[in-house]
Amino acid sequence: MTETSEIQLVDRCLEGEPDATVLFVRKFERLVYSIAIRMLGHHQDAEDVTQESLTRAIRHLGNWNPARPLKPWLLAIVVNRCKSRLSLKSRPQGSSLEEHSAQHLSVPATQTQSAIQAETALQIQVAMESLKPEYRQVFELFYKEERSVDEISQLLNVPEGTVKTWLHRGRKALATILKERQLISESSK
Repeated sequence: MTETSEIQLVDRCLEGEPDATVLFVRKFERLVYSIAIRMLGHHQDAEDVTQESLTRAIRHLGNWNPARPLKPWLLAIVVNRCKSRLSLKSRPQGSSLEEHSAQHLSVPATQTQSAIQAETALQIQVAMESLKPEYRQVFELFYKEERSVDEISQLLNVPEGTVKTWLHRGRKALATILKERQLISESSK
């Protein structure tokens, strides 16, 4: 779905068209669920968060800025819902906030570090969703699939120079997004 048709879909949802709401849910439910299951690791929790996230997104579509891509906005909702769910699950039932805080002070560093790494990886994935499709595709082929510039050039049927340009621009755009989200510092290159 193009950006224009996403805007049209959102407009239709805001106008209260039931078909548009169903289409919105169908379009994004798989993506939302995939993020939720990765963060939560439990099918039922992921389904619940998927439903909560899509409901919240539809309810707050009027807050979305059409000048920005829709997916990162939606994925931010999903990530926040997952964080809330994880926070509730980690708090023992019947314990006070003070007891909960004291328990978290004794969490082994390896668990804390792996949670931070998982969160960072998820934030990078969310940031990747906002890249131009050609930048994202080249970025994934180069870094995830570890293909050479020549292989990517042949796969996409574009000159090697174009692949290098898209890769460079994708890196630059991703760095800008990550700096905005304060995942990397200004001095990071």
